[in-house]
Amino acid sequence: MTIQRRLSHPLVGRGFHSFDVEDRVRWQGKVLADMGDGYFLLQLMEWFVGEETYQVIVHISALNHTPADAFSRKERFVFYDTLEDMNAYYYTRLAKK
Repeated sequence: MTIQRRLSHPLVGRGFHSFDVEDRVRWQGKVLADMGDGYFLLQLMEWFVGEETYQVIVHISALNHTPADAFSRKERFVFYDTLEDMNAYYYTRLAKK
């Protein structure tokens, strides 16, 4: 089976943080590709120097966070236009917690 990676989805190229159910940052990285059928390839990055670590494939349902989810115990993702925006948010908001 061949998987065709599509680069045209609006999430592709965006940086992200994921937060666990206790609002702690779990993952950081970049959306690399739309794999089709609602699946996305994510490049994860380590914390100290931001080097790429490993890649994971997740379904869009794991990435989606709606206002109704605010009261659930669901992990949530926050997306940024660029990796620079992601880093700026981390250093100005999250690192101070």
